[in-house]
Parts: sequence; structure tokens; C-alpha cells
Amino acid sequence: SVDVVLGDRFGASADAEITAVAEDCLSAAGLRVVRNRPYAGGFSTENHGRPQLGRHALQIEINRNLYLDEGRQQKTADFAGLKQLLDTLCQRLADVMSQDADAADLPMAAE
Repeated sequence: SVDVVLGDRFGASADAEITAVAEDCLSAAGLRVVRNRPYAGGFSTENHGRPQLGRHALQIEINRNLYLDEGRQQKTADFAGLKQLLDTLCQRLADVMSQDADAADLPMAAE
């Protein structure tokens, strides 16, 4: 079964590097990650992702069994581990976005 689905509308809503960083981080933790199948992204990715403008939208669908024991309606034993992994993922994505912003050719303010 799939653990995580990354939806970037087949590259239309997020730069390939953004999606690759997410996939690498989650896969390295032992999760089975797929892109755009069965979820390529929904309203938010379609309407807000504009990678050509530096605005990336990546949908991350996480298999509920990773964090919820549905029978008992309680967090799984590895909930804290998943939280830590998602914290790491957020930091890696922020690092990539920060590097992109530093390297961008931003217009100069009028003098």
C-alpha cells in the first residue's frame, strides 16, 4: 500500500525540485511515496500553484494508518515519529525555498 501521495499536478503547481525534496525525505524514512496517483492535487494546487512565479503548491496525502488507530480512535504508537519526520520535511522545503528566493532575479526598487 502507498504511505504518501505527492500531488503537484504533474509539475504544473510546483517545481520538480520541490517535489523531489519531499519524495526523497519521505522515502529515506522508509515510506512508500508516489507522485500524482491517485491524487494529482485539487483546488488549491490548481488555483494557487504558479511555480513560474515562485509560488509552489504541493499536496501531501498521508495514509491515515500511519498516524491514527481507527479502531480505537487514538494516535498510533509512531505518531511522534511521523510528526518529527514532517517537521524535518517542512524544514527541508523551507531551505529549498529560501535558496530559491536568494538566487532569484528580483527587481530592484526604484531609486
